[in-house]
Amino acid sequence: MKFINMPTLALAILASAVSTVVYSQQREIKESLVFSDPTVAKDDQWVKGVSIDYNQKTVDGFGYNSSGTRFSQSTESKAIGFSAYLSQGNYTLMFVHAPVRYTTSVYSTSTLTINGNYYSNELVVRLLLPEYRTEYFVPYVMGGYVMAEDKQDMDSYLNGVRYLNQKTEQGPGGGIGAIFPITSKYGFRSDVRYYLTRATNTNNHVSAYNYTESQKFIRAHVTAYYNINDNLNVQFGVQNTLLTLNDFFLKVGYTF
Repeated sequence: MKFINMPTLALAILASAVSTVVYSQQREIKESLVFSDPTVAKDDQWVKGVSIDYNQKTVDGFGYNSSGTRFSQSTESKAIGFSAYLSQGNYTLMFVHAPVRYTTSVYSTSTLTINGNYYSNELVVRLLLPEYRTEYFVPYVMGGYVMAEDKQDMDSYLNGVRYLNQKTEQGPGGGIGAIFPITSKYGFRSDVRYYLTRATNTNNHVSAYNYTESQKFIRAHVTAYYNINDNLNVQFGVQNTLLTLNDFFLKVGYTF
């Protein structure tokens, strides 16, 4: 089955809200303010950090079966993952492991339940561009590589055998973004990433779902951060992507 996710309205809402806060403050960004982002190195020192990540999404949408028939569906997902980063100067190396367990209910002539296990590993190098900073933000560019796998166990049988589907995907990508420091305690960052991947799908019953092809997807996200103290921080954000099932995420991090 081919699934289509509905757009994430929360992404636009959060981006609009934090933008309003920033633009209401008429002040010039001091170079030191960008250090409030826990993933940015301070005074050319090495900065290391880890976080425990909680990801959750609930979405209603629609999809199509192999015959082209449209049906409605809803998906719920949640899982615990982790992130780590290493920063020095204007460079930051970031790694995110995001596993997701999800359940999709498909409403057609009868209700079909799909149990899925998904994970993605994303490695990204970010370069801050402080020479191009404005009074509101500091821009950055990034490049990275993503690997993902999605296993689906469907509550449907053919000749006594359950439907199983597995998809793997990996490839390079790049993006642009910016850090919007508001105070020395909190701010937010936002970026858009574009990936070109090679995807392989296998299905034990439907031959049309056995394929290998080039694919592409865009991931956009907004993350707000707050520093509880010099070491402990929390981050909350939303993202919209054509690959992952993550939507809302909460990170509790520690910086060394």
